[in-house]
Amino acid sequence: MEDGLHIFDQGDDEDVEGVGMSETAMNEGMQGRNFVEYVQRNSVDESPRPGSWTFSDKDHGWQVSDSIAESMKCCLLFSMMPSQFVGEKMEPENLYDSVNVLLSLQSKNGGLSAWEPAGARLWLEALVLLKKLYPENRKKESETFIINAVQFLEHIQKPDGSGYG
Repeated sequence: MEDGLHIFDQGDDEDVEGVGMSETAMNEGMQGRNFVEYVQRNSVDESPRPGSWTFSDKDHGWQVSDSIAESMKCCLLFSMMPSQFVGEKMEPENLYDSVNVLLSLQSKNGGLSAWEPAGARLWLEALVLLKKLYPENRKKESETFIINAVQFLEHIQKPDGSGYG
């Protein structure tokens, strides 16, 4: 753990957000910075998909919409925190790359990749938060994405109001 973090396994991106945003992490400013550095360091910053995050770390190589959304959401939440706790914030241009990737992954039915139906709320939350913090970035495309995503979620919702996942 030379970077102060455990390399998370599949589906553990939410742990980064939860621990990174915890009171303990806030009190231990260095730990908060380690989380931010870990998330930023594992962003894919070269072709073919700059702005994406993969299953567990950058070397994994496969972009995953849930990982992109959760990591992007972490970076956005960290950007609202004092730099003394989180260190350098991710550049907006890198977040815009993430938006480009998410927008490109939406299918005609409004969902994202077919093998991740349970994580729909993640990419929707990330796009809504980014729209709030950077309202002019791909404004029309983001609005269309959000409308289609909401329609998709309503479509897959069960009659009792529950959903998959």
